[in-house]
Amino acid sequence: MVDEITRRKQNWVEFADPKSSVSRLLVISYSEGMPPRPMLWWELLREREDWSYNTYLKKCEDISYIPDNTIPFLSMITGTEIFAEAFGCRVHYPDNNNPFALPMISGVDEFYKIKKPRLEDTKLPLLIESAERLRGRAGDGVAQPARQSDSDGHRRADLGEKRLLCRSIRGAERCSGACVYDKGAAIRIL
Repeated sequence: MVDEITRRKQNWVEFADPKSSVSRLLVISYSEGMPPRPMLWWELLREREDWSYNTYLKKCEDISYIPDNTIPFLSMITGTEIFAEAFGCRVHYPDNNNPFALPMISGVDEFYKIKKPRLEDTKLPLLIESAERLRGRAGDGVAQPARQSDSDGHRRADLGEKRLLCRSIRGAERCSGACVYDKGAAIRIL
């Protein structure tokens, strides 16, 4: 497995190199056997850690039969509200959904309301502690990339001139999504 992960990492390195001939990478999101993701509530932080670890183990297992460029990683599964809260936004915690930040200012003339974040005044230390527990559980060498999702569930990543748009495949039995990372302006959706 280590050799396969090394090969996949090299594919990403070559893809990021503008001089490389690697112009596309396939990533398949396969969900069979994956644990359901818990809500992003702070009281479920340990469940979120378990989800991340079990998902990582499943992705490691998937390497043997899914020939794409996925690299197993530990996900901290947090929303963007944690950063908005650090700058002073209130966060709403609905009973049946993930938390979200409420607007703090409505115009440029209210910029003075934005406060300089202090780490000790945020929940970021909880995430750092969680990441340290996960890393200890999974061992050295595990990837922990940042990921960004928009509100309709599409995942986007900006890798300089490379862009990713991932959409669910409708009607596909076990595959929840497939993405082709493409250099330049073109975005491919499978």
